[in-house]
Amino acid sequence: MRVLHILEATSGGTRQHILDLLPALQARGISNSLIYSPLRNPAFREDAAWLQSKNCETFEIAMGHSWQRAGDVKALRDLHAHLKNHHYDVIHCHSSNAGLMGRIANAFQGRSTPVVYTPHYIAFAAGLPIPQRRTARWLEKILAPKTDYFIAVSQHEYSVLQRAKLLKNNNAAVIYNGVDAAQFSTAFSASESFTIGCFGRLTAQKNQSILIRALPKIARETPNVRLRLFGEGEDESALRALAAKLKVESFIEWRGEVRDARAEYSACDVVAQPSRWEGCSYALLEAGASGKAIVASDVGGNREVVGEAGVLLPAHHAEIWAQNIISLARDENRREALGQAARERAKARFRLETMVGKTIAVYEKITKK
Repeated sequence: MRVLHILEATSGGTRQHILDLLPALQARGISNSLIYSPLRNPAFREDAAWLQSKNCETFEIAMGHSWQRAGDVKALRDLHAHLKNHHYDVIHCHSSNAGLMGRIANAFQGRSTPVVYTPHYIAFAAGLPIPQRRTARWLEKILAPKTDYFIAVSQHEYSVLQRAKLLKNNNAAVIYNGVDAAQFSTAFSASESFTIGCFGRLTAQKNQSILIRALPKIARETPNVRLRLFGEGEDESALRALAAKLKVESFIEWRGEVRDARAEYSACDVVAQPSRWEGCSYALLEAGASGKAIVASDVGGNREVVGEAGVLLPAHHAEIWAQNIISLARDENRREALGQAARERAKARFRLETMVGKTIAVYEKITKK
């Protein structure tokens, strides 16, 4: 079976999903090709070279990463030309812009290749301004009949698709993102600092400002606290300005983009994720696999990922975040208990091999029609 994956969102969780999924599919006898855009993250070219070393073909097509640019005529023309010149058994589109472009390009073909679409989060449900949400919903309504199968990465995401009446004839499944827990160390840092780790792009979605706003109170009551922010993004200057305004710059380490964060979790006492919306967060899965106590916002699929193995909080209340992090800082036994529960949950419910097996089952189902 030959599968073409289309990806515009080449950073964050969708990047990790592709890097985990494609080699694992390849090992199970699926031939994989990837079309990706270098615009959002030029460093993904290094990932593409690594995928090539795993016998996955890769091709570049420049696609924009906003709904206004997603209709780029040249990108559509390039995608259409590629599909005309290559035969695939399945097209698998990942995230909203690639989902839009890939499904439109496929619809222009003389032949119809079965399409799987994994939104990773629903564009019209969160994040975009209201006019763009309306446009996104309208486009999804048009493209739903041209989608053979939807993969939702959480039950929450499945419910959004269902309420929007995009699904028909049982053409959707929940397939959680998965991690190989054996690849993550459960070691703890010997540092005297109390370290809060936050992993994610510096964007409105990830909402790091809540942690910075909570930091003055945390720092007053927690000796040697450090907040480590892993990631880059358009909000970095605003976040740095907020830290300066609140006089907490000395407590923050700006660690930038880390291409392999596995070793970084070991140095954290708590992993905090105050996102405004999430699908099935890789940062939380990886924190759980590393045996770390988790504090996360109660949004999207986070409740499904964290369950009782962490602390779920409102996304917009810095005082509550400060109180809960201070409580964990004072209670090492509770941190260890939560970390152990999070690791067991990751091993039991969010296994990489389960994700791969269920994805192959979807491919087999739609190609046997």
